[in-house]
Amino acid sequence: MKNLNLPRFVLAVVLIYLAMWAMAVLLHQMIFPDVAKQLSGLMREGFAGSAFFYWQLVGYLVLVVFFALIFTYGYEGRGLAEGVRYGILMGVLLGAADFVWMIGFPVSLGDAFLFFLTDVIMWTVAGIILAIVYRPSGDAEESTT
Repeated sequence: MKNLNLPRFVLAVVLIYLAMWAMAVLLHQMIFPDVAKQLSGLMREGFAGSAFFYWQLVGYLVLVVFFALIFTYGYEGRGLAEGVRYGILMGVLLGAADFVWMIGFPVSLGDAFLFFLTDVIMWTVAGIILAIVYRPSGDAEESTT
């Protein structure tokens, strides 16, 4: 794991974790509230603040840690495009998994596809954050990391 720079890795995980939650609130609660309302009946009663909610936070943390870790394995230092490409690929993968789940719920096919697209967008932003955090910052630092 020659590309695992621990301070940058931790920073990336924290930034992505916070960005994912901000984007989820923005997309699912503010931009697409009708879809969130449709799904609210499927959620556990009293979910927010319950033990299940905290397990969801842990699950998102695991996703973000492994998303960032996988990036470091194939990191080539090619700039922002590398992060965009990685984010899109992982977004399609993770979005497809969400789509498979969503089509089993009582939501329209269009809404299920909308969730797929929001996943692609969110993970692309996460890939951009990784590329920014891992960008080469000069020869002096690169030789010491």
